[in-house]
Amino acid sequence: MNDREKKLAAAVGVIFALWGCYWGWNKYSDWKQTAQKSLTSAQNSLQEAELDKLKAEDAVKQLNEWRNQSLPADPAKAQAQYRGWLVEQLQDARLDVDNVTPRRVTGRSDAYEPVSYQVEATGKLDSVVKFLDTFYRSDLLHKISSLRLTPRDGSSELSVSLSVEALVVDGTERTEGLSEGTSDRLKLASSKEYLDRIVGRNPFAEYKDPPPKLPDRVVTTSQPEPRQPAPKPSFNHAEFATVTGFVSDGDDYQAWVWAKTLEDERLRVKRGDAIEVGEFKGTVVDVFKQELVVETPEGLIAFRLGDTLLEGRIMASAPAGG
Repeated sequence: MNDREKKLAAAVGVIFALWGCYWGWNKYSDWKQTAQKSLTSAQNSLQEAELDKLKAEDAVKQLNEWRNQSLPADPAKAQAQYRGWLVEQLQDARLDVDNVTPRRVTGRSDAYEPVSYQVEATGKLDSVVKFLDTFYRSDLLHKISSLRLTPRDGSSELSVSLSVEALVVDGTERTEGLSEGTSDRLKLASSKEYLDRIVGRNPFAEYKDPPPKLPDRVVTTSQPEPRQPAPKPSFNHAEFATVTGFVSDGDDYQAWVWAKTLEDERLRVKRGDAIEVGEFKGTVVDVFKQELVVETPEGLIAFRLGDTLLEGRIMASAPAGG
């Protein structure tokens, strides 16, 4: 083999070697992409399984709490003791009790048995407010399904008619007495705050808008500056960031937020954590079983399951100028 043939053979060998390397690299890249997709899918499945487990554990914990808040398991005791509790709270609020009679309830469930009463009483508006405050601060599993207040002619008193329902939860171990716990379902801290806001008004008078405030007269000799066009709003990722779950983290709770437009970023936040998504910025004040509370420049904002970071409920506005 002469030099020319040797050079040609060497060139062909190099070409085959390069082609082999290229083919091998493509095979490796395809395998790596497939493996990465499989790993991502497995991680997502594991995360969903962990979330399902935490939700199940939280549901069991919630059921046990409801059983502790239940009326006694014996229906006769439940009816008698709950009626006695109702009468006591009505009288403590200075309402004159006319009648407390059992009501027939439809829609029974295997998970609970309802106990219902129709209450007829008379009293002043402040007594009604005090009773409602006491009713909703109790952690009993009960609710007022209807309430009717009718002014009495020639008197400052009201005729009060209300329907209440309470639950006996299946599996409760309570045999005697009612739960004496306190609920945090009310926004204001005391009955006095509700009295100050409600009793000073006349809820039976037609509401009239206040007269419009006249603008202050301003005299100026200078030419007004031309109005600048409003800047075009930027895309806000907070509009697509959704609260997807609340899970127990030992003694505290975590809130899970899914920022869909930020490469599917999933945030897990708890009390004291900073949270920033798009134009939304704040610090987590607390996380409850079904609520996330965040302090923002606009004030305290509460979020529930399914809310985006633009759909929260303002609990308290930030001070002016703060």
